[in-house]
Amino acid sequence: MTAFDIAWELMKSPYFENDSGLYQEDQAPTKGAVPAWNMEIAMPGIWGGRLNDYISDYYNNPDAQQETLEALKRIHMNPYEQITIYRAIPDDLEGEQRINEGDWVTLSEAYAHEHGNDYLGGNYEIVEEEVNAHDLFTHGDSIHEFGWVGDRNRFNDEEVQALIREHYDPDKEIEDWDWDWRLRHNDGF
Repeated sequence: MTAFDIAWELMKSPYFENDSGLYQEDQAPTKGAVPAWNMEIAMPGIWGGRLNDYISDYYNNPDAQQETLEALKRIHMNPYEQITIYRAIPDDLEGEQRINEGDWVTLSEAYAHEHGNDYLGGNYEIVEEEVNAHDLFTHGDSIHEFGWVGDRNRFNDEEVQALIREHYDPDKEIEDWDWDWRLRHNDGF
């Protein structure tokens, strides 16, 4: 058995999938990172003309880019917005296939498929869940990858309210320009 085969078997094990800090080389962003609903903090200028600085990814999938950007526009400065998150999970795991607190997630089903084909060799299923935007965080190194901290009650969780007070800025509007045209014409991507 090669080193790759050993690592592959270990990665597919339920232990790794249930503890995403071990499943990935680096941990998904958590509450100490930047909230996904205010990407301007992690990616300055993303909504003010510098989108091209942040849009590239190693899959270069226009469908994934469009899905992610549409989702990010929906949750921008809207921490209570419900949004669908996706995760590719090995299809041979025992037990319930679900997204766990602390997992890496994406806002694009197309990106989740790319990830499953690449990292899981096509042996995966996509799991999705509706979550609150205030429970998603980013390191700011990808428009596609986020950490989900689990469901938190927006009314009863003082930590959620403090986060929103700290990062909410109603003056941070997304410029009104033709996103669809730029995506269709691969303008700078």
